[in-house]
Amino acid sequence: PKAEGWQLASQPDIVIDMGRTFNVQSEGTVRYKYFEVDPGFKEHKWIRAAELKPGDPEVVHHILALVRKPGLDRRGLAGGGEFLAAYVPGLRAAPYPKGAAKFVPAGSKLIFQLHYTPIGEARKDRSRIGLYFADDDEVEKVVLTQRASTGGRLRIPPGDSNYRTTASTASRYSCELLALMPHMHLRGKSFRYELEHANTRQVVLNVPQYDFNWQTVYRLREPIQISRGTRMLCTAHFDNSTENLNNPDPARTVTWGDQTWDEMMIGYYDIAVDRSQLPAETFEQPKKPNHREPTEEELNARTFPLLNRFDADGDGKIQKTEVDNNYQFLFRRLDSNDDGELTRAELSRLPAVRKKKNEP
Repeated sequence: PKAEGWQLASQPDIVIDMGRTFNVQSEGTVRYKYFEVDPGFKEHKWIRAAELKPGDPEVVHHILALVRKPGLDRRGLAGGGEFLAAYVPGLRAAPYPKGAAKFVPAGSKLIFQLHYTPIGEARKDRSRIGLYFADDDEVEKVVLTQRASTGGRLRIPPGDSNYRTTASTASRYSCELLALMPHMHLRGKSFRYELEHANTRQVVLNVPQYDFNWQTVYRLREPIQISRGTRMLCTAHFDNSTENLNNPDPARTVTWGDQTWDEMMIGYYDIAVDRSQLPAETFEQPKKPNHREPTEEELNARTFPLLNRFDADGDGKIQKTEVDNNYQFLFRRLDSNDDGELTRAELSRLPAVRKKKNEP
């Protein structure tokens, strides 16, 4: 049985949309769009399943949901995020094996990456993700999404009908291989995953006829055990010739890029790592601040100097019009409801707020 509107058997524990409605133009090219959303996670979360739902499937080609952890350097929304979930045509949502889940630290942001394809009429989209949580004591293995990728060294010559390239990565853990998801664009022809260890190779997935319009996750019926140091070797072939009827331009040298007329070569794969291999402190819940409301005496001591100086009408509040330009920064940092006045409660936060150097 399925929950209404979802592929999985129950309703998600939380549904988070991309934060705004996006207007998809009727024609032309829409470059990849990125939307950052704060889900408000005050505690660490374990994700046992996730499902992305396009707002308008006719114009949404694919969605990636990424996790940006607190403190991660923000170099554009396209970078600095860990893979959480994906939507592509044909993909079926499924939970991770029992006892396995992805870890999302408290304070993380979600990044929605969307690829839109105009269909001749303007459309609106507000895609969303449903998350299914697991309790900490239920999780024995941490699911990590790994990738082997050519990155910027990809360069496919014009007219080449069978261009070959490889990428590999070594496992840092002894783990279980759960699933694989190859990704290329319109010139993608075939994709193969192999495990290399101690001069032996094992083919774990071979996609001899890759189809950009029907991408999916290949989930293993039984996990494959991987020892630390084992390499995942990905081999891909591309058809940049006139024989490929989907080829946007056979005369072009094709390099790495987001758009479908560019190319990518990424071998995503999920592994499950025993929690004992990761630092225990990683999963400790953040300590809640020892907060208490200030006493009346403390409140008076904190707020009286400012009220005495700026509260011209004596109403117990400071209005924006009562403060000169040198102190307008107080409103930007303390006026929590943006109503243009500072109450005693808002002023009581002042000891935790310092005027930044050179702040007007």
